[in-house]
Amino acid sequence: DFLRNIPGSLLCSELYEEWAGVVEEVEVVEEEEEVEEEEQEEQVQNIKRLIGRLPAANVVLLRYVVALLRGIQGNAQHNHMTSFNLS
Repeated sequence: DFLRNIPGSLLCSELYEEWAGVVEEVEVVEEEEEVEEEEQEEQVQNIKRLIGRLPAANVVLLRYVVALLRGIQGNAQHNHMTSFNLS
């Protein structure tokens, strides 16, 4: 509920189209059998660029949320919360 009530959303609603484009690129590359290292690096740079456009408070909160999810997924053998289940 907390994350839903952040004004403008955690990833900023005005950047929605750009985030959607980055996610679409990642999905297309994941479908390919062989992913070029350059393509992966480009995707990482696109994500970093968008994160750099977020307000500082959103970046801090995003880091905490990602760390929390990573910690939960790291205990998937005990809690059955795999990255798939968390998505």
